[in-house]
Amino acid sequence: MAGVSKHIAANRGSGWHMPAILPPPDIQAAPPPPAGQPLTVAALLGTVNGHPIFAGDVLSLVAKQLTQEAQQSRTKDYFDQLAVDTVAQAVRARIDHMLILQAAKRNLTKDDYKQVDTYVRQQEAKFLTQYQGSEATADRELRLQGSSMAKKMTSLRHMVTIQLYLERTITSRLVVTRRQIWDYYQSHLAEFTQQPAVDLYTITYPVLRQWPKDPGDPSHTRVVAHPTPAQLAEARSKALAYCDQLENKLKHGANFAFMAEDVSTDAEANNGGHWGIIKAGTLANAKVQSVAFSLPSHGMAPPLLVEDPKNPANDQVEIIKVGRVWHKHVTPFSQAQQKISKELKQRMWTRMMEKFRQQLYGDAAVEAIDQMVATATQVATSEYFRK
Repeated sequence: MAGVSKHIAANRGSGWHMPAILPPPDIQAAPPPPAGQPLTVAALLGTVNGHPIFAGDVLSLVAKQLTQEAQQSRTKDYFDQLAVDTVAQAVRARIDHMLILQAAKRNLTKDDYKQVDTYVRQQEAKFLTQYQGSEATADRELRLQGSSMAKKMTSLRHMVTIQLYLERTITSRLVVTRRQIWDYYQSHLAEFTQQPAVDLYTITYPVLRQWPKDPGDPSHTRVVAHPTPAQLAEARSKALAYCDQLENKLKHGANFAFMAEDVSTDAEANNGGHWGIIKAGTLANAKVQSVAFSLPSHGMAPPLLVEDPKNPANDQVEIIKVGRVWHKHVTPFSQAQQKISKELKQRMWTRMMEKFRQQLYGDAAVEAIDQMVATATQVATSEYFRK
């Protein structure tokens, strides 16, 4: 479409604007078929300003989605519930296409159509190179796919006509000033600020495993309920010593993920101790956060004892490792302004297109469109739901 864009750019500033008033559309739903008559993709849904719209025109736009919904549905009623929204969007899209194309044909000039013709001929020639320049060969291959050269080129011509019309009526009017871009940057500075973050890995070893065993337990597995301060200190020392050994193994090539799965007791032990990307201020333990965010990329800290003053049974030793490290960074305005301009223009485009659609449609069209959706949904059910 680059060629069309160049033609459009050359003709901007001509004073052409979107018409303020469009003729009300004549959107009519087709009468329902006789009772018992099966509906197919050839079913007439209705007309848009006298031009027919068939079920196949609509369902082809969402064939992949309807196929997926049919696979997800166990019952016909459930498929109908899913399909009706999908079909409604497709009906609207098809009518949008027809109304915008009709508006384009009323408003584009002879010179505009010369540009369209030139572009379509160029694309046709480029397409035919795949078939040694033979239109007959290309047409034969397309017919095997349910299309034809005539259909393909007509579709391309319509698409280019609509694009040229929207470029003239809407895109050419999307103007964003530097002041607007700056104001957006200032009021959305958080969007352009990279907060500190680390790719975090941990192995959590409970100090409880080193508590002295209860002498009254014949199995010699149960720990004492209330160890003395000296016993707690000894357990912490042993837990740190054990984790020092683990750290040494890791430094000499042991697999962190395997060790985490074997030893660790935290929530990500079965994930190899990998927590993913953690932002500053989101870790519950301040000591763990302080150590994690002090490490360089791909660094590992010595074992860290984390005590719980209220309940020593929760004491644990953490082996903390990080992958990539992200430091705080603010994208400067010079680098952000292109992205902001694009975002503001997209918002303007959305607002202007919605206003344009309101001009294209009339209130009387709503009931007819609802009838089209109902008929097209019946066709979708018979075509896609075959369980």
